[in-house]
Amino acid sequence: MDYKSASEFAALRNVSPSRVMYWLQKNRLAGAKKVGSFWIIPSDADPDVMPVGRPKKMAAAPFRLQEEAMLALCASAPNLAAWRRAGSPQFMAGMAVMLASTSGFDRPRYLALAEKLDPSALTVETFETWLKNNPYKPSRFLPMLKKMQRSREEARHAKP
Repeated sequence: MDYKSASEFAALRNVSPSRVMYWLQKNRLAGAKKVGSFWIIPSDADPDVMPVGRPKKMAAAPFRLQEEAMLALCASAPNLAAWRRAGSPQFMAGMAVMLASTSGFDRPRYLALAEKLDPSALTVETFETWLKNNPYKPSRFLPMLKKMQRSREEARHAKP
């Protein structure tokens, strides 16, 4: 199943993001789940169909799959086109700034990437807000990313 953020779902349905938030508050989007402070909504959710019965517990699989894809993207060389396809410019710029502030990453390259994605992401206030709302917590995400990079490096050296 394909999931969208609230703003992506709003664009898909040609409605305002505040309308989507209203639907979410009224539990009118079947299958919508809150992950941290973000909502993920099935692309085919219909706001005119009210969910029936008790809400189901969220399976970790969709978020974990998203997380794996984000880890793979961040573990590879920064490619502007790939980063643009991976999410909203504001979100992806925040990811680039986070990586720029991490040892082992090419700071100037990731800051340039962030600036191309969303120039406002380079301000302290914007990045602080991004950190608060980011579903990928740096304390979990960055060690996983380092592990993935090490694994890729070991695999590269193990090949004859």
